[in-house]
Amino acid sequence: MSLKIICLFWALSIWHAVSSEESFCGNKCFGEGVVTSRSCYCDSSCSIYNDCCADSKFFEINSTKATKSIICKRKALVVNSCVKEWNGPDFMIKSCKSNPDDDVDPVGNTPVTSEVTGITYSNYFCAICNGDAEKIIMWNVKMSCPLLNADLPVDKDEVFKYIFYNHPTKEWGYVLRDDTTKKMSFHGCAVTSEIPDIHKIKVRQCASDEVKTCVSTWKKDLINEMCQRGYTDPVYSNSTKYKNFYCAICNRIDHSAISCGQAIGPRTNKNQEPDDKNSLSFSLLLDINFSEGNLVGKRLAEITCLKGEIFDPFARRCRNIVCGIPGYVLQNGMCVADPVPPL
Repeated sequence: MSLKIICLFWALSIWHAVSSEESFCGNKCFGEGVVTSRSCYCDSSCSIYNDCCADSKFFEINSTKATKSIICKRKALVVNSCVKEWNGPDFMIKSCKSNPDDDVDPVGNTPVTSEVTGITYSNYFCAICNGDAEKIIMWNVKMSCPLLNADLPVDKDEVFKYIFYNHPTKEWGYVLRDDTTKKMSFHGCAVTSEIPDIHKIKVRQCASDEVKTCVSTWKKDLINEMCQRGYTDPVYSNSTKYKNFYCAICNRIDHSAISCGQAIGPRTNKNQEPDDKNSLSFSLLLDINFSEGNLVGKRLAEITCLKGEIFDPFARRCRNIVCGIPGYVLQNGMCVADPVPPL
């Protein structure tokens, strides 16, 4: 019997082994089972993130959908590239790929999650150039100010009026005047973003260290293909995590040394720790009301934002987060010039 036939039989035997009910480690779209430290997914987005369960109807080993650039940002997996078919302004492509750690433009660099597809984008520019900005939720933006005395009679709206970016220290903050000394002092703050509660179940968390490729000496065969482009169903060996059974095999792990790992029970969202009393939350500032404009923006800057816009407290202006271009509106899923420009 030729070596090629022997290898084929071996590959088929492994396929049969990992296709059995016992080998899925509980990560299934149908049926009961516990969830291990990182489960696979069954939704339509799994073909984008390449983390489909084996029995997901969206899993296709030869699928070309997983071509979007995915990065880890704010502890979540986000898309940070435009579709190849994008023919809009080049600045949108550049803005989409902006540095994820850039704090100069907090609103423009805040992740957004689509209510239509469930996909999370690095920022609203990415959602626009992927044609998925019609119904997006911007993550909550929070500014924590450790030097702020919680007992001071500081009105949040007043503090927001004085927000500015301190280039020498590379941080956002605000200026307050001491009534006694009449001197102005800068108070630096940390700007972060958090996933809205209603979208926690949709957002993919960044995976911990996980082996997703074969050793360099492993040949390009079915096992290699299933490791890199196959379903996600984590297995473990000596505390090392592998994307699926195939990745463990092509890293020369003996079948008997592979396990499903420690089960942690059903998927749950941990209760968030209570906010520190010195933390000023901007979540209300970015609560979009497409029909009436941004109400908080009216109060803070006496500006009424148009439909599809939000008020940016950092830039002190309205921003179009649906089309990204001033004077453009969404019609039938396309961004077109507004035929009735505002007076």
